[in-house]
Amino acid sequence: MTSISTSREIFLERVRSALAHVPGTRRRGGCPSTHGNREWATATRGDVLRRTREDRLALLDLLIERARITGMTVIPCPGVNAATRAVVALVQQKSRGRDNLVEAVAWRHPLIDRLVLEPELSALAPPVRLNRAGLNSRSSLESARLQSRQQVAVALFGITSAEWCVADTATLVSCTHAGRDRWMSVVPPVNIVVLPLDVLIADLKELYALLLCKAEVSEPNLTNYMSLISGPSTTRDIESMPVTGAHGPREVHILVVI
Repeated sequence: MTSISTSREIFLERVRSALAHVPGTRRRGGCPSTHGNREWATATRGDVLRRTREDRLALLDLLIERARITGMTVIPCPGVNAATRAVVALVQQKSRGRDNLVEAVAWRHPLIDRLVLEPELSALAPPVRLNRAGLNSRSSLESARLQSRQQVAVALFGITSAEWCVADTATLVSCTHAGRDRWMSVVPPVNIVVLPLDVLIADLKELYALLLCKAEVSEPNLTNYMSLISGPSTTRDIESMPVTGAHGPREVHILVVI
């Protein structure tokens, strides 16, 4: 009988062979020199920051195309007021047929704050109550977290944003920190993501470069937990039947303020 350790080594040797590694040798840890090079990361970050508006609009077109494949919708919004109207229209559409108060939760985020959604949503029929968990709480941290979880658990909508959005794979990149909890983007059935145009990046290589530069300067927003979301939650775990929303939102709508 082949031992577990022997089976493991056989499996790993097959993987190394498939990756064209030299048989019998182990690869040293660390990133490949091309990707781990700080000069490369700095130069790539500079290219991202120097992108023109036309370049970013081209990335938006790519995002719209790729998001369609993953089951997401992308709505370009010419200004903050247009984004407010788009959020309200989505909420109204998805709340249709409900008789009681509808719950929603939102990140504490400068762009979302500028939308001033509370009066617009509360005027809908049925009315929508927007909770910003822990925003004005004077209770303990644990109490604030409990309150936040209770609000998220009953919310139909989660209104969030992202640090970056990778156009090539239609991937939202979110770093968890105070007021921007991960569960607000994965527990509510409908996730509405509001982004400024300048957080669109081309591909995962650019994301790696930006993360590397962020780590170099120890920016406080870079946490130990980062989510990469590419479309609504889907699974085929049960009899290979596709199910949407099993482990996250059933719908993801991206609003890009241009």
